[in-house]
Amino acid sequence: MATVEEIKRFFLDVNIIPTASVLDKCLELCQNYNIEAENFVDEWFAYTTSNLNGALPTIEELEKMERKEFQKQAKETSSVKKRGTPKGQMKTYGRIIPDSDGKINAQSILLEGTQQLNMAHTVTLNINKVQKYALFPGQVAVVEGSNAHNGTFYAEKMFTDASPSLPVEPPNITNGK
Repeated sequence: MATVEEIKRFFLDVNIIPTASVLDKCLELCQNYNIEAENFVDEWFAYTTSNLNGALPTIEELEKMERKEFQKQAKETSSVKKRGTPKGQMKTYGRIIPDSDGKINAQSILLEGTQQLNMAHTVTLNINKVQKYALFPGQVAVVEGSNAHNGTFYAEKMFTDASPSLPVEPPNITNGK
């Protein structure tokens, strides 16, 4: 079970110094949803990156994350536990790198974290359950799945499309004017 000291240590690992009230809220969430400290901090990073442009944790934002992520996951988990789905789902992101000779295949993919997220550690990325994917070395991807704590992240979903939005109207280009 998570402790305030563990949560604080994992936040400090990524240069975040949370307030005592934020740490208490984090501990409450870990206890309510049976989340380990490290997984909780990883969840926060995935959430803040996707929704808050990397904002620091506040009680208000933690409560929003609880409503958006944990309550939804708790409902999904309770409805699918009967089917034997693994618990401990999480989202994270990183850079796709090959494990050896520069070529990527389904058995040779590593996910390199950011210096800020996990001190640039890499894990083997198992994508056997991902329906469709197109990857290249250096590509940034968000993955959802479970971390088996054996150095392998088992992805079930992968998000790689970060296409910029196009303007509503095309630019007006005249010949040299």
